[in-house]
Amino acid sequence: MIMKNFCIAVLCVMSVVFVLAIAGYFVFCIRVKSEKNAIKVKRHRKKNSIWWFCCWLIWVVVFLLDWSGAKHLGDEYNELNYKLLSVAGGLLTVLLVLNFFVLRYTYVTSQKVFQPLSFGLAYDKKKIMYKISGDTLKLWFNNSIMPKEYTIIKDKEKLEEMLRENYTLNKLLR
Repeated sequence: MIMKNFCIAVLCVMSVVFVLAIAGYFVFCIRVKSEKNAIKVKRHRKKNSIWWFCCWLIWVVVFLLDWSGAKHLGDEYNELNYKLLSVAGGLLTVLLVLNFFVLRYTYVTSQKVFQPLSFGLAYDKKKIMYKISGDTLKLWFNNSIMPKEYTIIKDKEKLEEMLRENYTLNKLLR
């Protein structure tokens, strides 16, 4: 009974996260469309995608081993639990695919930086530092140590001017 309740709870949590992520994406799209001077930059996702792919792969292997063991033993109760967990895993898979293929752009404006992962919210400019080198833009949010990296797609001169006027240059790096 405890395992079944746990599986139902995991499925409910994943369903809520899925609904919030989809709603947040539409809020993100509406907010970005209302910004006239938004400049699109592409997020660097290689390290993130490798990490999440490894986590997802471990989950799939463990799930399949446990499910096939329950099926082989004829344990219908645990088989049902693993089916519920497979639905939650399917939702996780859809979220990861959306994250790495659909939500790969960030929009920089003179007042905020819009990222699709924050459920339609944006980072204010007062806590953001930047550094541009070549076609790479690095942004530090809320005095963080590691920057988020982006590739400048177009309007590099306009982006440099807007950042110079509205954001803080990270002078610690050369």
